[in-house]
Order: sequence, then C-alpha cells, then structure tokens
Amino acid sequence: PPSPARGCNRRASRSAPRGSAQYPEIAQLVGHGTMFALSDGKALVSQLNSNAHIRTYVSLRMPEEWSSNGGLDLSSPENARACLISHFSDWSPRLLSLIANCSDRIAPLPLYALPIGHSWTNRVGVTLLGDAAHLMSPFSGEGVNGAMLDAAELAIFLDQEDDCKTAVKLYEAGMFVRAEQAAEWAAGGLEGTMSDDGLASTLEWMQSRHDHDSTPENH
Repeated sequence: PPSPARGCNRRASRSAPRGSAQYPEIAQLVGHGTMFALSDGKALVSQLNSNAHIRTYVSLRMPEEWSSNGGLDLSSPENARACLISHFSDWSPRLLSLIANCSDRIAPLPLYALPIGHSWTNRVGVTLLGDAAHLMSPFSGEGVNGAMLDAAELAIFLDQEDDCKTAVKLYEAGMFVRAEQAAEWAAGGLEGTMSDDGLASTLEWMQSRHDHDSTPENH
C-alpha cells in the first residue's frame, strides 16, 4: 500500500485532526512539516500547523460538481469520513487514520486556476494583485509569496515613479513574467502529484525546483 513521502494536490476535501498531542502516532507520521502520500492519481497531504494542529487534504480527481451532486456525503461528519476512506480502501491503515481521526470540520475545496500566461491590457486606474491576477493551484508554493511580492513591487514602483500610470505598467510587466513561471510550476506539480505515478513524478518535480532555485541567478 502507499507509504508517506516527505516534502516541503485537485483537493476535493480537507479535514483537521485534533492536535498532535492527542494523536502521537499521527504526529509522528506527519513530522514537523508536510507529509505527502501519493498513488493512483490520489493523495493525502498533511501538514503541522500552529497550536499543534494537523491539517489534512484528501485529494481526488473528480468532476467540479462532485460534492454538490452527492459524491461526498456531508449529511454527517461520520458519513463524510466513511465516504472519503472508501476511496482509499487499499491504503495503509496508518494513512487512513488521518481521515478516521479528523475533526468534524470537513469541507470540499475544488481547485481552480487561470490559464498559464494570463494577462490583460493595461487600464488606467485599476490593476490586480495576488490570486485575482494569477490564480493557480497550490503546487508551486508561490500563492502567498507571489501576492506579497506583487504588493511590494507595486509599492516600490509607486514610490519611485512620478506618474502612477507608469508605475502600474512597470509592475504589471514584471508580474506577468513571474506569474507565468509560477503557474507553469503549479500546473506541473498538480499533474505530477495527481498522476498514476505520483510519488516519482513529485520527487522529480521537487528536484527540478530545487535545481532551479539553487542556481546563482535565482538567489
């Protein structure tokens, strides 16, 4: 059965186990960062959050309306847990404990993304930052980072340029380039993670990101 692979997913649902102190075996499985378990186009991804909480994402390739059309039984937390576990029936019991012991806060989270290379013609008086400008899956790890960099660069240009119209054009030009690369990484990470050979694909993707980030020009 699939085993966990540690590393720094289409997420159909999420659950939050009730604290690592209460569940030491789950805490040991997840560790101090993020744990990936990948196989057959499915994933369990758990991460240690603040206050010793562990958040788990149950990732499945499903139609957009899967949960709203009854694919995920949300009539009770017990039924939701049983429904999710049924999609991982041949997985290790240690991994299934992430779902079986989760709290009652279970929510479907479809993933959306703008097209890679999305851009727009500059319009005076308005621009976009963060997800509004470059919505992508979380598999590049650049969502919040990109949004903060958007804000910082726009602020710098507004401070440096006498004309705010020029400042916005400069910000957008640089942001489009950054966002396209991050979107490519996110799409590649998503496809690899949710592939039939997700573990090998994800390790290859992580290595390529490491190699890219380790080059002198990217420091």
